[in-house]
Amino acid sequence: MSALTAVVLAGAATGSGLWLIWSGWSPARPPLAQTLPRLGQPVIEIAPERDNVDVRVGMWARRLGPVERIIASMRTDLRV
Repeated sequence: MSALTAVVLAGAATGSGLWLIWSGWSPARPPLAQTLPRLGQPVIEIAPERDNVDVRVGMWARRLGPVERIIASMRTDLRV
C-alpha cells in the first residue's frame, strides 16, 4: 500500500466519522404532516426524575447564566 492510498483511506475514514457525528448531532426533522396537527396544542410540561444522573447534572448546569440563555433561546426557537 502506497502512502497516497493510506492518506486517502485515512481521509475517507475521518470524513465518514465526521459525517456520522454530524448526522447524529442534528437528527432529521419530522414530516410536515406530523407537525401541523400539533399547532395550537398546549405544551405538556414533564417533571424530570431527580434520581437520574443526567438530570441532576443538567439541573446544575442550567444554573449557569450562559447555559440558561442558550436553553431559553432554543426554547423560543422550538416553540410552535
